[in-house]
Amino acid sequence: MFGIKKVKEKVAVVNPVGIPTLPEVVQQYVSKNNDVLDNDFTNINCEIKKNEKIIDFLEGEKYKAYTNEKDVYGNKIKEFTKKNAKLILQKSIIDKQIEASKAGYQKIDLSFLSMKRKSKKGELSYHPAFSVHKYESQGKFIYCKIDFDDYYGEYFINIGDNYVSSFLVMKNLLKVFIANIDEKKFYTPRHRGMSYPIKKGFVKYSVRISTSFVGIIPEKTKEKIEKTGTIFAGCESSGIFLIKECPVWDEQRITKDPLIVGVIGNQAYLVDHFDTTDLEDYIKAEFTE
Repeated sequence: MFGIKKVKEKVAVVNPVGIPTLPEVVQQYVSKNNDVLDNDFTNINCEIKKNEKIIDFLEGEKYKAYTNEKDVYGNKIKEFTKKNAKLILQKSIIDKQIEASKAGYQKIDLSFLSMKRKSKKGELSYHPAFSVHKYESQGKFIYCKIDFDDYYGEYFINIGDNYVSSFLVMKNLLKVFIANIDEKKFYTPRHRGMSYPIKKGFVKYSVRISTSFVGIIPEKTKEKIEKTGTIFAGCESSGIFLIKECPVWDEQRITKDPLIVGVIGNQAYLVDHFDTTDLEDYIKAEFTE
């Protein structure tokens, strides 16, 4: 294993100085939506149409070309197709961000996800102070798993099966372990269907940790999630996430005060902040006269 040292450590307190609780995060990291977003896509639309015409022209030339010329045209077609895909994605992200602003969702700065906490057990000196759980359409928040290790001299990162497509979320969460995360080279399994190789020296530890969300979500919070509709869906790098404090990983315990956050591209929005309900209290509230 690379970078693992077994060290006897004092048990960390639940909330060390400098790591805010999630209620404090709401106060410190949420801001009003005062910026004005421009939904005039004239320039983007012109650029998309121009690229489409170039692609059509190159396709025609490729059809008439000799065999040894076809690869040259093919590579150019791929180049302009990739440019168009980026422009279409940029347009859809801006459109969704405008929709979120109009709906009144406040922005939240996710930089707090890079905060680390001393580990209470195991071989790691530190672990992320918060975990992030993606909301699936079946109505569940999937487990948060961080797994990177040395495979044949190369390090790979695997953020759980079919997990997070949001670079905004992962670049902050993984700063605890990885230096120099490059968005252009960063992919999760959802993007590629495979793990992402990381150069030696970028990884501070070999890591295999996971945690689940445990608790009963209030009906009002479920309604707010459903009310978001397609605002945080329908375009790449978007989604709804549950963020919880994580004093200890690899343990299942009732989660208190989690956040529900919607992400669109490089922006995150607070959907709800709530306290989970113990099942016993939930039953009492429903059946006590």
